Amino acid sequence: MVTIFLKRVSETVPDISIIVVFPSFPNFNIDRLVNSTKRISLKYEIILVVNEIKALEKKVQESLMALFEGKSNFISLRLVLMGSSNDRSAAFGRNLGAMLAESPILVFADDDSVVLDDLASPVKRLKNGECYGIQPLILKLADMEIIDSAGDFTRYMGKMHAPKIRYSGDQFNKRSNDLYLEEVSSLRGAFMLVRKDAFLAVGGMDNSFIFVFEDVDLGWRMTCAGYTLLFDPEIRELHKGSRTSSETEVMTEKVFRLWLLNLYSLNLKVIRYRLWPYVFLQFQKYMLLYEFAGVKTRGVTTLKLVTNI
Repeated sequence: MVTIFLKRVSETVPDISIIVVFPSFPNFNIDRLVNSTKRISLKYEIILVVNEIKALEKKVQESLMALFEGKSNFISLRLVLMGSSNDRSAAFGRNLGAMLAESPILVFADDDSVVLDDLASPVKRLKNGECYGIQPLILKLADMEIIDSAGDFTRYMGKMHAPKIRYSGDQFNKRSNDLYLEEVSSLRGAFMLVRKDAFLAVGGMDNSFIFVFEDVDLGWRMTCAGYTLLFDPEIRELHKGSRTSSETEVMTEKVFRLWLLNLYSLNLKVIRYRLWPYVFLQFQKYMLLYEFAGVKTRGVTTLKLVTNI
């Protein structure tokens, strides 16, 4: 790990540390995200964690600093190169950013997210101990009337379900009455806030999650450890998304295997011990179906795997 660039404009400890992990730099999505931080009234630092940098260091410094011109609440910027690490998963990068963060409040954001509202309210909830993690209402960047996520749920009526993004794709105006401040069992990594002490207490994100679910897994482990997580629809973010979906069309077999493996890893962690053999057999069953019966859909078929546990 190498920090190739550090710009500090104040010795003040930031109120929040915004951690963004993405494959390479330059990255045009970062421009949109950084520019949207002008809506944040809190003092903030940004930690950008990348796998590789495709530009000269001087060029990178110049382009980054141009983004922060006139942003009075900006405290510091770090661009971190993961370098020769064999583990370049999003979970690994987020853990790295969390360890470097100076603030007690961590904000994890995808590089294609945009801040719509000030974060002072959720940060206050986190600091006073009302909760330890907050999921905002995430709307589609392309159409703000479409919900991208209104919190993740993985358990219903005492039964284990596959992780599900609630109300994804629904019209906001049709669901607005169902959106209120409430407790949830997991968070979504596109944009979420957590207390650093709770994040570290549960061991951070699990690096073995190499394709999605590391955020859901983190939230579940926090819930199981007794940390309250909230969904707060008063705080809104935009998310471009769809990159995972597009990958499934190109790498169907690889994506299916990783997705299925991660799904079962999550379920094995949170269900009762006596049900582990059942989940393992179900996993084997669907892997065989994939190999010999042509079951290659990532949607409804696989979501039924643990619905009835």
